[in-house]
Formats: sequence, structure tokens, C-alpha cells
Amino acid sequence: MFVLNNGPDYNSFTVNTCTDFCDTTFSAYSEKNSFIVLHQNIRSLRQNFDALVCQLSSIHRWPDFIFVTEIWIYSSEINSYSIPGYNFFAFPNDKYSAGGVGVFIKSNLSCRTLSCNLASADTMEVNFVIGRVAFTIVCFYRLHSGPVHMFLTELDNFLQYKNANNLLLVGDFNIDMLEDSDAIDSYISFLSKYGLYSFLNTPTRKPSGSCLDHVIGRFTTPQSTFDCFNFDLDLTDHYMTGLAVQILNDRPMQSASQSRPFIDFDKLNDCLLLETWDEVFAALDASEGYSAFSSILKRHIDSCALDILPRSNKI
Repeated sequence: MFVLNNGPDYNSFTVNTCTDFCDTTFSAYSEKNSFIVLHQNIRSLRQNFDALVCQLSSIHRWPDFIFVTEIWIYSSEINSYSIPGYNFFAFPNDKYSAGGVGVFIKSNLSCRTLSCNLASADTMEVNFVIGRVAFTIVCFYRLHSGPVHMFLTELDNFLQYKNANNLLLVGDFNIDMLEDSDAIDSYISFLSKYGLYSFLNTPTRKPSGSCLDHVIGRFTTPQSTFDCFNFDLDLTDHYMTGLAVQILNDRPMQSASQSRPFIDFDKLNDCLLLETWDEVFAALDASEGYSAFSSILKRHIDSCALDILPRSNKI
């Protein structure tokens, strides 16, 4: 179990890999002040919906959010799929029949769902509150035929205005996190610019042994625990992935008018490369040198900080 206490430490979490659901899978997560998010690349709701419901029927604590990608349905079919106790929201891709995203949300949860218009990915956003803490989940299905750099450009533009302290990105990104390449290193660095961390770094697709289904997030709520899951349910050639979160010490939500600073690390790197550090070298002792160094570094960090304002509700 990964614990957040007075600031995140993303070095000691564990991934619980299970072959099937059981009553003890989510037993540590009570209904109060907790939520469970699952994602499954379903590769056609028409073909695999019944099998999905059958798997869910074997557990006592049902997830709060069940995201599905590659739903392969049209808008006219949305009402054909229902699970008792859940509301179903979907954004099919009527232009690309093999795409689309959807989510089953427990009917007792008050949520806002939004479609996010990205040319390179089918995307949906869910905003909700647990206890007194606001969360945002964004689900992606990146079209595998499109260039990765196009998706990252769109994702960068999207995240610049995403002022959610507790943000979770899930879905089929069609980017292999296990690939040893400069491109993946750049992707991870790109995520870190926004305080995002990949919690799942194990294979999620059986034929290739690749990690295409990502669980990425940032959490600022103190004293919360969560587990990341990777289930091989044999529904499709993709595993089911997800995250369970228990809020142990909630706090009032941050005012929507407050901004959240992010650092433009590319700009900061350029500033530091151009810095002469004359004040540091001119210092008479180590203490004075450190003070000068700290002052210069803080000045550059402040100059490279981006105040990300709350995003408009309009898509």
C-alpha cells in the first residue's frame, strides 16, 4: 500500500496484481471517504459487456467508477448498456467506429462529466467530491494510428489549464511505458512537469507484454492511502487497471479562485545555463555562498512559475 503523508513520496508504492476479483480485493476500502476507479479496454461493449458484468458480480465492494475504452458503439446505442446501481455516460466516436470512451458511475455519486475535444484521442472528464476533497479523473483512448507527438502537444495544452490538485489520468494511451527509449524518458519528464507520476509500470497487454494502459496521477490530500491494481480478467487482450483511494484525513476544498503554480522546467533550465553565479563565487564563506545560491535559484524558479488558473466549464 502506498501512503501519502504531508506531501507525496512516490518511491515506495506497490502494484497489486491479481488474476481475478474476490471479496478481499477492495476490502480495505470502506464506502465512506474512499473510491475505486477501474479501467478496461473493452474492445466492443457489444461483445464483452456481459462478461464484464459477470466478473463484477463476484465481488462485494463494487468500484465507484468503471471506465471503458474502445467501446465500439454509436451514440444511438448508449441506452442499451446498463448496470443496476450505476449511471452510464459515454462519448462514442461516430467517425471512428473502433474508438469511444465511457464510464459507469455509481448512482449515489454526484458527478459532472465532460467530453474533452482532442483530435488525437477520445477523452472524457469526471469531476466529483469525496468527503470535502475534490477529484478529477480524465480517461483517454489515444488513437494508435496518430503520431504520439501530436497527442503530447494536445495533452500539454490540456494540462496547462487543469487546476485540479487531485488529478487522475487513466485509459489506453497506446504508449509503452516499458519501452527503453529517449521518447519514454521524455514522456515521463513531461508528466513530471505537471506533478504527475505513473503508478503502473507492469505489462497491461498480454500479446506484446507492453504497458499501454496507464494510471497516472497527482494527489495533494494529506494522509491518504491508495493501491494500484492490474487484473488479468481475460476479457480482452488488455488487463483491467485501476486505483483505490482512501482519504484518512480530508480537508476543505481549495477555493476555485486560487491558482496552482507549476514550473516551466525547460525555461528554468535555460535560465540556469545562462546564470553566471558571480554572487556565489564572490562569497567569503560557505554560509554566504549558500545564501547567494539559494537566493538566485529561488529568483529563477519564481520567474519560471506558471500560475495555472481554473479552467472554464466550457469545452
